[in-house]
Amino acid sequence: MRLLINKTKPEPCDTEMWLYTLIHYTEKNITSSGYNRSMSENCSRPFLIQPVTGSNLVLLVINMICPEKKLYSISPDILIDDYEEPRTPTPVEIYYNISLSCYKVKNNDFPRRSYMSCINRSIHEQEIRLCGRGSAISNTLLLLFLVQLLLADF
Repeated sequence: MRLLINKTKPEPCDTEMWLYTLIHYTEKNITSSGYNRSMSENCSRPFLIQPVTGSNLVLLVINMICPEKKLYSISPDILIDDYEEPRTPTPVEIYYNISLSCYKVKNNDFPRRSYMSCINRSIHEQEIRLCGRGSAISNTLLLLFLVQLLLADF
């Protein structure tokens, strides 16, 4: 009796999301920046950004009550959306055209750096000298002799 194993075909599960870039504004034009604007009722601006005082951090608040973009697909390659919604940081799965995967692998001309050879020594190693002279005997013997003289007097 033979047992057949159902093999699966691996598929990419990449996602993309839109991140917001905060431009640093001066005190003069901070009122026209994104710092002081409130979130809109119609979800055209579903986030709020404020700088955290005394640090280089920003506080990003995202309104998750806003409705998400509704997508329905006829096939994995064709997506149709109901309406255009502003870009949000919610990850969206990317659908690839799988028939082009072999083309991408064989016909790319990405520049690649060749591997460096193994470097096991430096040409500057001859100039390195030991520091501290911890192994020098002359100072150690002199110090030992002086300590014995001091202890012999007591």
